Amino acid sequence: MNINLPFKPEMKELILAGLKIATSRNCRYGMVGDTFQLGEATFEITGVEQQKLWIVACHYYLYEGFFTPGEFINYWKKIHPRKGYVPDQSVWTHFFREV
Repeated sequence: MNINLPFKPEMKELILAGLKIATSRNCRYGMVGDTFQLGEATFEITGVEQQKLWIVACHYYLYEGFFTPGEFINYWKKIHPRKGYVPDQSVWTHFFREV
């Protein structure tokens, strides 16, 4: 199924450059096998895991397109200004690849 998975412009650039292959969200957006479009490119979800936000920050920051856990945490705080970074928050991490 083709889904709508929105991204900020700077994240789209990282995805299209092959530097971001995962996105963590507050809710589940898709299932394995679902696809989404970014411009002319099609991406397929290859995995979906529910986990704590601190796990993403410590272990998956590179998949998210960041060079350090701190960069990931600071970006999360920027896009979630009211709630901020709550390490024990449960999130859904969607892994994907271009097809």
